[in-house]
Amino acid sequence: MVQFEFDSWWQSPTLQNGKKYEWITITIDLRQIYQIAYIVVKSAISPLPGNWILERSTDGLTYKPWQYYALTDTECWESYRVKPTIGKIIYRTDDEVICTSFYSKSDVIESEEVLKLGNYN
Repeated sequence: MVQFEFDSWWQSPTLQNGKKYEWITITIDLRQIYQIAYIVVKSAISPLPGNWILERSTDGLTYKPWQYYALTDTECWESYRVKPTIGKIIYRTDDEVICTSFYSKSDVIESEEVLKLGNYN
């Protein structure tokens, strides 16, 4: 469990410390149910994560995939067995679970990506 303050941040351990740090889990407990429209992933001078899964839970015990992210559209199927959403993401329903490579980049950046979840303005 990660407990954040407004001016705090978290950094994953470097892979120089071993392959065990290739896979990490971050759990954020919002302490109540919210309607989430956007998530901001901010990176330092490094690439954004390639393949990763955003999961959600309403009870804090059972987590279900919410969105899948992959480096390529092919990896959506190969890694997650989910048909890729190609191009701009348009949701048919607010609870639709998709896989996209739209936000995954292998180049080094210093910025943030806004991940839109559902058909909210």
